[in-house]
Amino acid sequence: MADKPNSNVIEMASINKLKDAVLRTEIIEPEIHENDKTPSWDGELRLYKSRESFSKNRLVGRIPVQVKGAWVERFQKSRASFQVNVSDLQNYLTDGGVMFFLVQIKSYDAYKIYYSALLPFDLRKLVERAGKHQTAQIELEEFPARDKDGMLRILHAFLENKKRQATLLPDVFSLQDIPKKKIEIERFGFSLPQAGSQSKDELFDELLKRPQYVYAKPKNISATFAVDKIAIAEIVEHRNNPVKANGEVLYDHIDVVRLPSQKRLYKLGTDVTISIDKNSFNINYAFQGTLHEQICETKLILALMKKQPIIIGGRKLPTDFSLDFHEHTIDDASNRLAALLRIDKALKGIHIKKDLNLGNLSEKEWRGLNHLVNGIMEQQPVPFNINGEAGIGKLSIGNMTALLATKEAPNKTGFLVTDFFAVTDLVLTRNGMPIDEGCTVSPYVMVTEDLLNTIDNIDLEEIVPSIKKFPYTTLYSEKIVLLILELLKYFDAENNPVILDIIIQLIDFLKKNDKSQDELYEINRLQTEKRRRKLSREEIHYLMSMKQSGIPLQYQLAANILLESFQEAQMIYEMFPVSERQIFDTFPIKNLWKN
Repeated sequence: MADKPNSNVIEMASINKLKDAVLRTEIIEPEIHENDKTPSWDGELRLYKSRESFSKNRLVGRIPVQVKGAWVERFQKSRASFQVNVSDLQNYLTDGGVMFFLVQIKSYDAYKIYYSALLPFDLRKLVERAGKHQTAQIELEEFPARDKDGMLRILHAFLENKKRQATLLPDVFSLQDIPKKKIEIERFGFSLPQAGSQSKDELFDELLKRPQYVYAKPKNISATFAVDKIAIAEIVEHRNNPVKANGEVLYDHIDVVRLPSQKRLYKLGTDVTISIDKNSFNINYAFQGTLHEQICETKLILALMKKQPIIIGGRKLPTDFSLDFHEHTIDDASNRLAALLRIDKALKGIHIKKDLNLGNLSEKEWRGLNHLVNGIMEQQPVPFNINGEAGIGKLSIGNMTALLATKEAPNKTGFLVTDFFAVTDLVLTRNGMPIDEGCTVSPYVMVTEDLLNTIDNIDLEEIVPSIKKFPYTTLYSEKIVLLILELLKYFDAENNPVILDIIIQLIDFLKKNDKSQDELYEINRLQTEKRRRKLSREEIHYLMSMKQSGIPLQYQLAANILLESFQEAQMIYEMFPVSERQIFDTFPIKNLWKN
């Protein structure tokens, strides 16, 4: 190492290195003085709109600077640290910020420039943390002294953030402080780099390269305020590029995951990640997703193993790469795919449309799933029972719950299991009625709002066809009316218009077979229609006719609710005994009154 120069030479050399770097942009005029005695500052960088003229009307902004130099044996890596006087930090805060530069020099031809954009949000935090200490450590990163666009993005970002941080929220140093201060936030955002080449790739790389300020706009205030500074771990770009294997679309999009290292990952679904560089093609998979995700994942892996054509967004994936399949063979993948497809077929056979989360199943749940699949697909006896006997019960596996019916298998070797809603010998009786005098009914008449919310093998599309399969009886109609009321409650919770269509079809079925309860069916039809549209003039006239004396009070109350005559409804409601009010409160028409 050459003899270390005196401090004046080091300072002058450091300033000259910085000047030389920023002059390469051709739009920055450095005004930095050597041996400057101004407290806390060494000068400023003047940023202009273009290289043609450094006239005052083309000035973009002035950036105060402090430059420190150090003669070193070896450079720090991409980051450096430096102890700064707290009094200087307080001066920078008062002035609205400073660009702090540290120039490390090994020789007159070997140097590195580091910088820290000390803006009000950072400075306030540094001063607060310093407390009574006289110095505080700041962190600096390498200044891109040979990258014109990189330097300009940093300096433009300083000016933009300096302007936005002219005012700070009191005592807000991070996002965690916002709820403590009970500040209602309308939206969050951050500043995008505004200078230099602005391709999408460069913009994303810039955002990932260094921490970004988070700005918040409080409700009823037009300004935004810095509330945090965060490092963005990754940026995920959603691309609507379908992924096909052997002509089948396995994924409708691909996610490009950008990381700070400028590395990109290509993510398919939740469980497949592909990384590509010049000489390697790496694929990671774990078989931890849902049933349908694992089916797609296995089809993709199998196609890669067989070097079959895979198309991503119209471009064919190369097949000449050497891939590591974690010791899995083509037979392993083929057998796994067959097993997954068998599970899928069994679940579809009992009308389960929910995507089963296979990745989180316990060993016990896996055993239960295998029993269920064997029982449905092969009619094998299974160890399912209801308190040791045949009957009806729920089976929960992972995020799925099915309502099943079981009966004892021949030779008492176990139980045969089936979808409860496929049962055709369900007999309905009144109290005290012999079972042979009852009527066979659709299992769907047993459905309640609770079952609709918790059971996954209830197929809404099957309700009406199933109801119509069985002979109409008065006893059956009573159960259908109760089903309609449960469906209305379910609609009020889920707001699914398909439910209203089902209800109207059920009411039409009742009206076609029974003319004796027109008022009941019409009231239920109108409360169904009111949930999706305004009532017609004819419908309103009908309801007005239901308010006459002689009409049962329950119908009068319902008519007033549907007409939104709530004061009259209240008067009639108060005429009911308490027990009848409690019953009425369980009817879904009360929701139209309550809401």
